[in-house]
Amino acid sequence: MCLVVASHMATTTQYSLQTIGTQHCCQCTCRWATTVSAACRTSGEMGTLLAAATVLPGQHMILKACRLCMVLLPYSSVQQHYAMYWCPVASSTTEYIPTPPQEQLFTAHFVLLCTPVALLQAHYRDYDQMTFSRAVFVIHNMAHQGRGPFVETNVLELPDHYREIFRLYDPIGGEHMNIMKAGLQFSHRIVAVSDGYAWECQTQEGGWGLDAVVRENNWKLRGIVNGIDYKEWSPVNDPHLTSDGYTQYDLETLEKGKRQCKMALQKELGLPVNPDIPMFGFIGRLDYQKGVDLIRDSHGWLMSQGCQLVMLGSGREDLENELRSMEASHKDQTRSWVGFSVKMAHRITAGVDMLLMPSRFEPCGLNQLYAMAYGTIPIVHAVGGLRDTVTPYNPFENTGTGWTFERADGEQLRGAVWNAVDTYRNYKDSFRKLQMRAMSQDLSWDHAAQLYEEVLVAAKYQW
Repeated sequence: MCLVVASHMATTTQYSLQTIGTQHCCQCTCRWATTVSAACRTSGEMGTLLAAATVLPGQHMILKACRLCMVLLPYSSVQQHYAMYWCPVASSTTEYIPTPPQEQLFTAHFVLLCTPVALLQAHYRDYDQMTFSRAVFVIHNMAHQGRGPFVETNVLELPDHYREIFRLYDPIGGEHMNIMKAGLQFSHRIVAVSDGYAWECQTQEGGWGLDAVVRENNWKLRGIVNGIDYKEWSPVNDPHLTSDGYTQYDLETLEKGKRQCKMALQKELGLPVNPDIPMFGFIGRLDYQKGVDLIRDSHGWLMSQGCQLVMLGSGREDLENELRSMEASHKDQTRSWVGFSVKMAHRITAGVDMLLMPSRFEPCGLNQLYAMAYGTIPIVHAVGGLRDTVTPYNPFENTGTGWTFERADGEQLRGAVWNAVDTYRNYKDSFRKLQMRAMSQDLSWDHAAQLYEEVLVAAKYQW
């Protein structure tokens, strides 16, 4: 048996039977697809969720809602719709499962799925059902907690002492329903997406009002850094590097390949083509968290150093306008792509020499991992997963995989950039070895998967 978790954003428009997820069951040969059908005429009106499954090729059926589906289906105008469905072993019948198995493992990667984690205890385990089922909550970002009016807990059909676990008061948000708080309390194990972030979640600055709750439950907390999919992010087989002058490369062809990709990027973006100019990149969401304003404040200085800068991202309107202004003020050195392009993200990662990531907080971060896989050196604010994954460059021992700075301000960023530019221009052999060390790392999911397995086993044997 396999548990399927799906989510879909509430909407005020009509839609019907729209497929929102397709996956292979991990324990049987059937294939499932979660579909949602709703006609929401007002924001407060509820839709209808259905589960559809293809049990054998060419055979389609609609699963009737069992008790689990009905109980684990609370939602309201302030939440996203979500549901849990059981995937039956491949069968030619249209029977559905009337009662859930007693041993299942729930993993919640999405904060609103912490509510079913609470319902697992309140509606099942407390009544000697699903006694051996366990739940693991993965913290991806403490800032996104699923807050709402406390009255919304009424739809969950919970006893008062369980509803109180959803209640949180903080000086900024006041009294409210906090779904993440319940997930932290009810989960049998908690995973943060890096060791550094696991620590930061327990501080007042990083806990976003839940630091005391995380500290109370730190005995079941563990940090595990994400990995990357080399099938998608590898300069050896990147399909976006096969045209327009770009080229695929590996460790042995690093110098020639990076040089060609850099020149192709400069040409594509209309910048002066010169492979010897230090070229910086930024890829990410334009908001306070990502520290884009630090790049803005340092832009004039960076241009005075004779560098080129390529930025790709979207987000806050004021920061989008700042990107346009930076390009307008230095058209021969800066290109700003407001929006997002997967192809351009790959090409920037391959073409630039260094990637800027001055995030004020970063639970894990993936762009620095992608960059190192491509021999592009990250310059990062040493927080969360950035601290865990980027080893500071030591010119005396010739070690490290990038540059870090300790405080999120323009002066610190400029200091790290100056060191990087100096190494790039005057110590080319050291810079090349830095690139090779970055590329030589195993950044795959293999190690992370082993650690996740340890967490899941620990959850299984926790009563």
